[in-house]
Amino acid sequence: MAPEVAAAPTTGFVGPAETEMMYGRARGIMLEGRHAPYAGFWPRFLAAFVDGIVVSIFTQPISIALGQGFSLTTTKDTAGNVTDVSFDVDASALILSFVISTIIPGIYYTVAISRWGQTLGALALSLKVVHPDGSLLSPGRAFVRWIGALVSTFAFGLGYLWMIWDKRKQTWHDKMAGSVVVKVPRPGEA
Repeated sequence: MAPEVAAAPTTGFVGPAETEMMYGRARGIMLEGRHAPYAGFWPRFLAAFVDGIVVSIFTQPISIALGQGFSLTTTKDTAGNVTDVSFDVDASALILSFVISTIIPGIYYTVAISRWGQTLGALALSLKVVHPDGSLLSPGRAFVRWIGALVSTFAFGLGYLWMIWDKRKQTWHDKMAGSVVVKVPRPGEA
């Protein structure tokens, strides 16, 4: 007589995909009929690096055109020696530069994650941000994830490093948004 296997508890809080993930497949989720393993630190780091370059292409020219909000001025004597250095801060330009460098990435991440589940960096590294049941995040959840990413950053990066210890490789912002990041096959791969 075969031993009985305990059934996974049903609480109404998690769906069948999450239940399978928690009690069945321990290292990923089912996505489009395939097992998708959780993405680790280095692929996510490289995707974030690529996204940083993509965002910089748009934010830096705007910030430079409007001014960074600070300037450094030197005074030289006739021999070319620096005699004085002054540092000036333009608070309104500094705030505008901060807003631009925050809002443009926020829009980029929110739209890309909610619409496709991938930013350009995630696409390049074959990563996808989804709910544990495999569905895409809503724009609201994607925005919460973006705000959570700022929290993860401002906490000295601890929110990002959290994925190293987490069973589902979730960062703080993944936990806040109820998302997971998984590896997906490249287009055309079986």
